[in-house]
Amino acid sequence: MRVGEYEAAEAHLARIESLARQRLHPPASAAALHVAGILCAARGDEASAIQKIGASVAMWRAMARPFDEARTLLDLAVVQRASGAAPEASATLRAALDLFTRLRAAPYQEIAARRSREWGHNVPGNSPARSSQQQLTAREIEIVRLVALGRKNREIAAALTISPLTAETHVRNILRKLGVNSRTALAAYATCHRLATRPAGPM
Repeated sequence: MRVGEYEAAEAHLARIESLARQRLHPPASAAALHVAGILCAARGDEASAIQKIGASVAMWRAMARPFDEARTLLDLAVVQRASGAAPEASATLRAALDLFTRLRAAPYQEIAARRSREWGHNVPGNSPARSSQQQLTAREIEIVRLVALGRKNREIAAALTISPLTAETHVRNILRKLGVNSRTALAAYATCHRLATRPAGPM
């Protein structure tokens, strides 16, 4: 969906919604509402988008899943701003940033902070992710790039002519340096800081 393949996204969404109805799985229902809202926004139907994404936020909150709630709030803020509701968008974005900060979700915290700055808000200090980024070596940047491309440790090892154990150690050290706790979060960090396309070298 984020690369413009809306028809494929709609087909996948229909399958997810069908499974969610059959199994009464609240997280799948919340995720489906979120995606459906973004698709509405892509078609220019901002009112429906706000309604659907807002309902998704409420479901994540009811399930006490603050990380999913915060990620959904990020998209809700963007749609609210596009619809002309700038004050509401600012409040929504602040709520997302507060949640990411409380959860110490450094990559997403930086995404929310950067968007806040772009919207003219004052965001005090640098995020932990920004300062930790300076500690990455050229080899670690290569590994971050490969992780962002979805490569497993064995594939990273083959690409860099190192052992799988060494690749695993590098990934573990990178996660520790950046304050993230999963490869998914690391991929988000790489996207946020454009490390997926940046040439390796001193930072």
